[in-house]
Amino acid sequence: MHLFRTIKNRLNWYRMFFLHMRGARAIEKWQVSYARKIVRHAVRSIPVYAELYAAHGVRPDEIIRMGDFERLPIIMKDFFRGKAVEEYTDTSRLLRMVWKNTSGSSGEPFSVLAGTATFNPNFSNFTRYRFLYWDSHDMNVFKTFKTVRIDVKFPKFDNLLFINLSDFRRNPKKALREMADFQPDIITTFPSILLEMVSIIKSDKTAAALVSKYVVPFGEMLGPLARRTIAEAFSAEVYDYYGLIELCGSAAIECKYHDGMHVNSESVIVEVVDERGFPQKEKRRGRIIVTDLMNYNMPFIRYETGDQGVLTREKCACGLETPRIWVEGRYSAFLSFDGRKIHHLEFDGALDGFMDIVLQYQVVKHAEDRLAVRIIPGPYFKESDRDRIRESVRTITGQHIVIDVEIVAHITQTPRGKSKIVADESLDFQKK
Repeated sequence: MHLFRTIKNRLNWYRMFFLHMRGARAIEKWQVSYARKIVRHAVRSIPVYAELYAAHGVRPDEIIRMGDFERLPIIMKDFFRGKAVEEYTDTSRLLRMVWKNTSGSSGEPFSVLAGTATFNPNFSNFTRYRFLYWDSHDMNVFKTFKTVRIDVKFPKFDNLLFINLSDFRRNPKKALREMADFQPDIITTFPSILLEMVSIIKSDKTAAALVSKYVVPFGEMLGPLARRTIAEAFSAEVYDYYGLIELCGSAAIECKYHDGMHVNSESVIVEVVDERGFPQKEKRRGRIIVTDLMNYNMPFIRYETGDQGVLTREKCACGLETPRIWVEGRYSAFLSFDGRKIHHLEFDGALDGFMDIVLQYQVVKHAEDRLAVRIIPGPYFKESDRDRIRESVRTITGQHIVIDVEIVAHITQTPRGKSKIVADESLDFQKK
């Protein structure tokens, strides 16, 4: 029996491993099958889903095609909040219970019961770094490459040097020395941390030089200048990926063409919907909805991430037919001036033309009639660019708001390691 189970699990792993290389119809068939399984599990074992789907007349066996699945109700964090843990989790098959916490960037931290697949190094590495296989066509590559990860918390895997974010902040030069001695193939952390590493290496001749074949940023938006700066500093190719604490693995990863991120279709369904919850048109911005096909402990089925993005099902130049997504940031991030909300995507649009001369930016509210645009400049930034940035931002704020453009070396990060694109510091500003 044990041998049979081992062979079955190995065959399932191979099917999952190679699914992304199959055609669009085969991928959709797989997703519908796995979606039906997890919905069936949710109805049988998760009380909040059983109640929700009963109210909407959902029957798992009626999910025959993707259109059937897309009619299921969309859920948000509030679907889980305020309820007993037993109502939205199934711990009957758990060997260990591990909770993960989101950063609370949408307003309030959120705890997630990790799925079993989270702790499988084969699965975890494959969903985050599958470009290694695309480059080498060697399935064993995931067992041999060495990774450095700077984060708050992460499972212990072989060939992984994990550096806690607080330790890096306390002594970045020591951390750089540890990384250089480790000789990693991949460095992965937040873009703001990577830029801080670049700054230290360039400004301090005693800091250890660090080279890596690949750099994989996560958790923040990555501008073109920041990408080039990071690539040049580490002599690396940069691969952006889309990850969420709520998922067992990552949701999507770039290929060598860096034209959108390929959805990890064997383990997650990614949708982009309009304001009414209907599928958004091809390459039109909308709300990102995800379904984790792997987490049976705390299922996330048609879960609204709080992010906006664009999705296409066009075949990529690399030959893959998996959907590709471009993530454009959180739609819950905005600043309010005299009752008028200005979304961060509006600021992003105003500053988009400057991202070849700006490494990072942050827009900060100081008062109802005053804001600051904090800029980490690139090497080609000129003093006259301050006025150009100010006038571009003024096109969305109007003439009545004073706009300060501040040149800074660093942008303040949250305890989780992220830097906020927009921040309201009006109370602190008034105290000065």
